Amino acid sequence: MPSLVIRDSPLPFMDVVGAVSHSVVAVAVGTTSTGKPNIVGTGFALEFSEYFATCWHVASAHDSLLGLSPQELASKGLKDSKFRVALPGGGSYHWRELEEFTWLRGKYEKVDICIFRLIGIAIPPLTLHKGEFILGAEVGVLGFPLGNAMQGETLRPIITKTLLAGGMEPTPENHLDAGKAVLASSVATGFSGSPVFSASDGNVMGMVSSKPLEITPQGTWPAGLSLAVLPADLQQGLMSFVETSNRSIKDALRSSLDKKK
Repeated sequence: MPSLVIRDSPLPFMDVVGAVSHSVVAVAVGTTSTGKPNIVGTGFALEFSEYFATCWHVASAHDSLLGLSPQELASKGLKDSKFRVALPGGGSYHWRELEEFTWLRGKYEKVDICIFRLIGIAIPPLTLHKGEFILGAEVGVLGFPLGNAMQGETLRPIITKTLLAGGMEPTPENHLDAGKAVLASSVATGFSGSPVFSASDGNVMGMVSSKPLEITPQGTWPAGLSLAVLPADLQQGLMSFVETSNRSIKDALRSSLDKKK
């Protein structure tokens, strides 16, 4: 009698998407004149409870609004400069103002990474891909492209599927984008900070960062490509920030206890 061989098979892509969607958040800076949060990008829960990742250029949009007068904000179509994330739960997304919570962030501007911690806020985290770069691997991207333009009354993420097409090697001409993965399709503004996840298991194989920059006097990169931060850089930024944030919390608690003595 032949022996029974049980093989692990990849999950159906839509099952992977459903699992990943529980870990992705919308990032908004300011409130529009119509009263809706102004979506500027995407983020996702990463590796540990309470820790999240997005692009530095997404998070720093908040910095550009700090200190502006109501008139200056109005000129940009905004009522305020509040920083919010929309968290998944109960089949929909719910906005939370970060001013209501203790939150910390670490910037890694050179690689366009921002790791932030939301104390007391935990959603299922995604796991970083620990293996080698897989050329041609099928990946999904889940996020909030084009901000409010793609959204109705109910907030919903947008999904696209593409391939890991290659990697950027460091050269004097492309130093700003060195060490990033190349995606085989162009993704819209607002996908910045979205996880690039394996279509078979949902592990993070990168984070959408940008479209390729113009790097030669003769022209631009071919249309239809985008770049993604690699898992190794996300891992390095995350571990550095975990250590820093834990130290900050301990120092704050110690200071608080000293004041009570």
